[in-house]
Amino acid sequence: MGIFNERWLYSLKHLLFNCILRKFMKFTVSGYFFPFILSVAILATFTSCLPDNNGDSSRSEVRVVLDFENANNVMTAGGDSLVIGILKFIHGNSFFSGNGDTLLLKESPEILIHQNGQNSAKILAAGIVRDVSLNEITFNIEQAPPTVQNIDSDFIRGDTLYSMVIEGFYQDSAFTFKSTRDFSATFELAPPLEAESNSFFEIILVTDVSSWFINEDGSLIDPRDSTGVAAINDNIEGSFRLENVERF
Repeated sequence: MGIFNERWLYSLKHLLFNCILRKFMKFTVSGYFFPFILSVAILATFTSCLPDNNGDSSRSEVRVVLDFENANNVMTAGGDSLVIGILKFIHGNSFFSGNGDTLLLKESPEILIHQNGQNSAKILAAGIVRDVSLNEITFNIEQAPPTVQNIDSDFIRGDTLYSMVIEGFYQDSAFTFKSTRDFSATFELAPPLEAESNSFFEIILVTDVSSWFINEDGSLIDPRDSTGVAAINDNIEGSFRLENVERF
């Protein structure tokens, strides 16, 4: 189970008590008070086993954000220009490491999309951690899983599976760049993130998109040219960084 899947239990607990209250009003009028008391006792025993977010002294809310820095800007070099219209990638099995264990951010891959003009910061995951000291975060972009139904067709062409799709314009000519590479980056959290009472942490990851299409000599890489695919992939791989861990 992922670390961010406890909120439904908390909601279920309160839903059960609301149902009990409505039944109480009905059954006390209808003469079924004592059987109803027995039901209340059973349900109370069940709900007492559910997590109680109000009484936990070592829980923290955590949000992980990825910022596509400069994704909305026109990139220029040597008289050439490039602009991204839409960027899509598959956020794979990313996780925290801590207390000698790993804690999943996501249980299944998810397609995230950025369109030019939107807020460049995308939320990768948000939820609750308990009784842990988190030392590292690992972020993965993965190829489209072949077993997932109804996935965006842009990520599959025959037997070829893609991890990232970028559409835009190079020198006013439309292009589509697709990557088959899996990208992974691991960052140390120093000092470790400690779950504490009533605390909120935001972990900010950043990738400078303007660096993706730049040659070593500073010129733009033409994304329409297949000879530049390896260089673009290498640039993407090395562009991710841990910007900040903010505590509120």
